[in-house]
Amino acid sequence: MPEKLGHDCTLKFGSQGSLGSAVVQLTNVTLDMSSREVDATTRANKGWERKMSGLKTWTASGDIVYITGDSGGYVGLFDAFNNSTELTVQLIGGVTISGAAYVTKFSETQNLGEPVKASITITGAGKPTVTVA
Repeated sequence: MPEKLGHDCTLKFGSQGSLGSAVVQLTNVTLDMSSREVDATTRANKGWERKMSGLKTWTASGDIVYITGDSGGYVGLFDAFNNSTELTVQLIGGVTISGAAYVTKFSETQNLGEPVKASITITGAGKPTVTVA
């Protein structure tokens, strides 16, 4: 079987349960799903710690290039950050994850001789739907 390449992955977002078209200006995306470590140690563990998985969270972070005249990806993600808008997000890679989320970081970089870019973080707002292809 062939490997899935990053350029075959997509991120879509919209509001009120709808999804827009894929954000093509992304140069990379990282999906992070994690849970808090909970200490459940008791005396019955005879000197050994017992850890459990606690509350879970998910984020998608990456870099997006500004394209003059774009009213979708870059501007849409900035507007969502600026207005604290809850988004519907779908990230399709090796794992497909979709659910409600907020843009919690938007950091623009203006390097000489390079395109204007922003580093973004999208943080899940509850349990997502996850499938593995």
